[in-house]
Amino acid sequence: GNTGLAEFNADNAALTSYSGTTLLSYLNRDPENANTADTKGADRISYLRGSRAGEGTTFRQRSGVLGDFYSSTPAVVLNTPRYLEQFTNRLEGNTAYTTFKERIANRTPRLYVGGNDGMLHGFNAKTGAEEFAFIPSAIFPKLNKLTGSNYSHEFYVDGSPVVADVYTGSEWRTILVGTLKAGGKSIFALDITETGEEKLLWQFDENSITAADAVKMGYSFSQPTIARL
Repeated sequence: GNTGLAEFNADNAALTSYSGTTLLSYLNRDPENANTADTKGADRISYLRGSRAGEGTTFRQRSGVLGDFYSSTPAVVLNTPRYLEQFTNRLEGNTAYTTFKERIANRTPRLYVGGNDGMLHGFNAKTGAEEFAFIPSAIFPKLNKLTGSNYSHEFYVDGSPVVADVYTGSEWRTILVGTLKAGGKSIFALDITETGEEKLLWQFDENSITAADAVKMGYSFSQPTIARL
């Protein structure tokens, strides 16, 4: 099915747009030359994915491929339910939470944290290996800055992710809501119920409301709350 997510490569970046510009076009800009257009977008994508090719010559020399975690507090997602099973079943009048508990019993425990390398990272909580990463669309207009030798520290996905088990009306799912904090005016939600089958549920940012006189999304310094309505 459609997960709303795609591998971070040049082909997909050329097919996807944000604010009227393809994601690849944002990366085909030289941050060392006033964002003049060039054709190095694919190479910048490789760099951002962790390739060390071109470091110190074409692109900025890094001490490591992982960005800093400045303000983001990690969220741990285990293979056990977050709520009391019998109480939650009584609340909904069914046994859906028991079904959910059994479903996630073999889920790989993960640690999710936002980084100032433009990504929300998902690490295997047992091995430390990175297994998932997500780049919010609102980050792309300045993602190229990370590759420039003139780079000065910027914030990207600097907010702390919040995780909750949520009842959809028919089943329980594990949902992560993340923010950019000082990194941008955006908030997003991912379905992380099953490792390896993550889904993007929605993104909301300053471009989501188009009316000229409307109050638009600002910086999301506060931590989200996932609540039952």
